[in-house]
Amino acid sequence: MRRFRLRNVKTASKIIGAFGIVCLVLGALGVTGIWTTAQMKDQTTAIAARDIPQIVCLTTAQNAADNAERDLMQAALEPDMQV
Repeated sequence: MRRFRLRNVKTASKIIGAFGIVCLVLGALGVTGIWTTAQMKDQTTAIAARDIPQIVCLTTAQNAADNAERDLMQAALEPDMQV
C-alpha cells in the first residue's frame, strides 16, 4: 500500500489547498460571528423590553421623592410669616 506524500504534490496545489482550508476556517468564523451577533440582538431586545419600563418607573418615583425632599427643605428654611 502506497502512502500519500506531500512531496509528490506540486507547490501550486499545496498553496491552493492551504488557501482553501483558510477560506473554510474564515467562513466558519464568519458564520459563528453572525449567529452570535443575532443572539446578542435578541437578548438585548428582551432585556430592553423587560427592564426599560421599570427603569422609567423608578426614575419617575425618584424624581418625585427628590422634589418632595426639596420642597420640605425649602419650607424648613423659609422664615415664618409674622402675623
